[in-house]
Amino acid sequence: MKKVVIITIALFFGISFCMSQNIMQQLRQQQEQQQRETQQRNRPVELEPIQCSDGKWGYKDKNSGTMMTPCKYDRAEHFYEREFAKMNIGGTHDRRHGFLGGKWGIIDKTGKEIIPLKYDQIDALYNYVDDFEILYGFVVNIGGKYCNEAYRFAGGKWGLIDKTGKEITPLKYDYILLHSLPYGFVVNIGGRFCNETYQFTGGSWGFIDKTGREIIPLKYDRVFGMDTDRHLVDGSILVKLNGKYGFVDRTGREVVPLKYDGVNISGWKGFFISGLIGVSRNGKWGFIDETGKEVIPIIYDWVSNLSGVDGLIAVQLNGKYGFIDKTGKEIIPLKYDELGLSENGYGYSVIFSEELLAVRFNNKWGFIDKIGKEIIPLKYDKLHGDIVDEGIAVIFSEEGLLAVHLNSRWGVIDKTGAVIVPIVHTSSDAAYRAKPNR
Repeated sequence: MKKVVIITIALFFGISFCMSQNIMQQLRQQQEQQQRETQQRNRPVELEPIQCSDGKWGYKDKNSGTMMTPCKYDRAEHFYEREFAKMNIGGTHDRRHGFLGGKWGIIDKTGKEIIPLKYDQIDALYNYVDDFEILYGFVVNIGGKYCNEAYRFAGGKWGLIDKTGKEITPLKYDYILLHSLPYGFVVNIGGRFCNETYQFTGGSWGFIDKTGREIIPLKYDRVFGMDTDRHLVDGSILVKLNGKYGFVDRTGREVVPLKYDGVNISGWKGFFISGLIGVSRNGKWGFIDETGKEVIPIIYDWVSNLSGVDGLIAVQLNGKYGFIDKTGKEIIPLKYDELGLSENGYGYSVIFSEELLAVRFNNKWGFIDKIGKEIIPLKYDKLHGDIVDEGIAVIFSEEGLLAVHLNSRWGVIDKTGAVIVPIVHTSSDAAYRAKPNR
């Protein structure tokens, strides 16, 4: 009898334990389900475009699948940084050029139309803060269209609106330069885009700040902005009037007189590099600083820009090339007939390969180092397939090799000048193919 009681009690507690475990498991599952549902409800709405069966476009929440805007657009673009998206009504898809025509507007990340569908073109404008893009507003157009074979959007009038659609400037400009300068925008009235050169020409240029206030009057033949002007820290703006160049500050005050025939822009780094910019007057070149002070005399026939290495400036005088530093001191004598320079879209700069620069003297090529010491004798007729004659720097291969031409034959040397492939081949390609495995 006692054994039966013990067994009964054990069974009772065992069953109770199993039941409690099942109940606890069910509770945990319910809690996890509630947590998932809560997380799903609390997830931010993330819109993405979707095309419906009738061909129209709308936006749905990527996380929940809920339709946030009806399918009523002829074009719905993806969101940029989850901030805004462009949508269009009335446009059509062109096989060659993409989506054309119609009217554009903007929706925010909730699907609300913050800018009505009334513009022929909309482009975003950004501030640059520590190299980060922050949406500032939009440049908008009414009356323009895509034209010519270059697929340029031209015509109509441009203006600025903020992120809410509020007008910053009226739509009165014929051109607004996007990514113009970090504190405002280069603008034009009276110019045109649709012409035989596919370039925007004519009219008068000026400058407006980010509130739309005109700070440089629209009177110049050009006001220069740059592709990456967030790097422009000197605060000066290059302008051109009646064929002469000078600089004004961000208030429109002239800081460098408009008296120069040309300027030597150094590309993405800004107008002034190490506080200097190359300028020409009466056919001669030199360098000035931000105040207009002449730092390097305007006496040279040609100068490179300052975007190369170690601040060396290549100069030409009386048909001979050499190098000076940023103070104008001669570093390498002006005795060479040609240099292997690199063209970067803004001018020529000094490019050393393996710490060496190709130079030509008495119709023979070789290499010097940064102080002018001859490292590879100047005895070759051509280098690397005569690539120097195209105005491109002679670059050694990743293996530190270079094809050279001497007495109508090609071979390969290394960066010390040692002959790796005998100079017996009929082409540079044949010489490279004959090089030993290293």
